[in-house]
This record gives sequence, C-alpha cells and structure tokens, in this order.
Amino acid sequence: MNISMDEVLEKSRAAFLADANSRARRSPWKSDFTPILDALVSWSLGDTRELTVRSPEAQHTVSFSVTKSGNVLWAAYPRDLDGAKVIVLPQGFKGLLPADRDRIMQAFEAAAPAVKIEGTGYLELPMRLLRQKAAMLAFLDVLTIAYELEAR
Repeated sequence: MNISMDEVLEKSRAAFLADANSRARRSPWKSDFTPILDALVSWSLGDTRELTVRSPEAQHTVSFSVTKSGNVLWAAYPRDLDGAKVIVLPQGFKGLLPADRDRIMQAFEAAAPAVKIEGTGYLELPMRLLRQKAAMLAFLDVLTIAYELEAR
C-alpha cells in the first residue's frame, strides 16, 4: 500500500506534536511546538525547493530530505529535556567543505547565538528557541543555505 507524502506528513505531525507538547508540559519551558513546526513545514513545502517528507519510522519525528541527494535537510525530534529539538543536515554537515561549514555556522550562530556546537558536530537546537519571529526567520536562512549546499 502506497502512502502519500501528505498522509505521512499528517501522521508524523500529529504524533510529533502530541509527544513533544506532552514532554514540554513537564519541562520548565512549557512550549507549544505547533506554530514552530508549522512554520518549518510551510517553508519546506515552498515552491522553490524539492524536498520530500520522510517517514518517522519508530520515532515521532518530522523530517524532510533533499529529493536530489536523499539526505535529511532537517528533522524535529521530541525529547525529555525541553520537549523537542531540531537538527539540520544530520547526515551531511560533517562532510561539507570548510568554507561551506563556516557559511552555515555563521548563519546558525545568528539564529541561535546561545547554542554551541560541541562534541557531536551536529547543528541542533532546542525548538523552543524558534518561538520568536526573528529567531525563526534567521533559522529559515540556515535552512536555505543548507538546502543550497545539499541540492547542488
């Protein structure tokens, strides 16, 4: 049975929001991730990008991959600490050329200046940081750069 991208997204979104919002209610930040996730999904479904929603498999994730490469562009994961995190280029960041890594890091630091990339080398941040419009716009710039790098 083939499941459409819309059906995968609908089910993934519902499962993610139920899980992340439940975890967030138990954290000190008590974030509602619905508007944050919807802004990321809306950007991902934009006309200028070729992205594919990915099946969440065993986790309650929402993620999009670059159609051309098949690599994940971004993924949102529920977590106990603060409800949810979002990660950019989990498969491709470490393989970028140094100049490209620097370019995306500068944009990432503008979007989330308090978040330091350590140890794992993953570009990830607490989703709650994207509640403010300026932070979301800066993060969408990060996604734009990541998409350009991954889709070339």
